[in-house]
This record gives sequence, structure tokens and C-alpha cells, in this order.
Amino acid sequence: MTEEQPAAKASSDAIAKQLDKTAEELRTLGEQLGAIEHTQPKEMTLRRARITSLVVVTVALLIAWLIWSHWHSLLAATAPLIWIFWHARRLHQRRSS
Repeated sequence: MTEEQPAAKASSDAIAKQLDKTAEELRTLGEQLGAIEHTQPKEMTLRRARITSLVVVTVALLIAWLIWSHWHSLLAATAPLIWIFWHARRLHQRRSS
């Protein structure tokens, strides 16, 4: 390893520079492997990042509310599967003993 060790207290500019370098290297590797096309990376604007974060949080809250308010329905729907799995496991353990 020829790269120098990171300083104990790196400045935010140094961290940003290192992250940009890492992103550039990953993109080059992806292009070489054929996973992504050779184009300029899209810039993530602050507005787009905020909207994306808001959508992710909203979807997570919706899923959490759905599970919280309908846990009994989810349990009733998965109970047969749990019973089948547990019964098969018990039978398998009896046969292998």
C-alpha cells in the first residue's frame, strides 16, 4: 500500500476529495466490467436529495403503520406457514436422531 494513512483529524475538504476519488474509481471499475455505460455521472442536487429522503421516510412510516395496525392479520396470514415450517423441522429432527 503506497497511499498515505489518513490523518487523525482530516478536514472536510480532504474527506470530500477522497470520497470523489473513490466514487471515480468505482465508476471506472463499473465501466470496465460493463456494469454501467460510459457516461457522465448525474449530479444529485440538494432538492432531489431532500425529496428522495422524504419519500423514503414516508414509505418507511407507511409500512411501519401498516404492520403496527394490522399485526393480527399478518400473524393470521403467516401462522400456517410458521406451523408447516415448525412441523417439518420437528419431523426432520426426529428422523435424523
